[in-house]
Amino acid sequence: ILDCEAEGASDPDGDDIAISYAWFVGGAQIPGANGASLSAASIPRDSVVSCQATICDDAGLCTEPIASKTSV
Repeated sequence: ILDCEAEGASDPDGDDIAISYAWFVGGAQIPGANGASLSAASIPRDSVVSCQATICDDAGLCTEPIASKTSV
């Protein structure tokens, strides 16, 4: 299992936040992979996997996506 972490995510003025996720293999987005975790079982060996976490508050203001990469 791969985890996309947005540790310490918060809103400066205290609004509730929502975090959305996107996963990519070799730069191509994986359809339907929009959770904080991804099973590595279906990812080809030696692939580069990345995730993006976007944080939005109740007012609809969002951060730039936070990205991380790993090799499987």
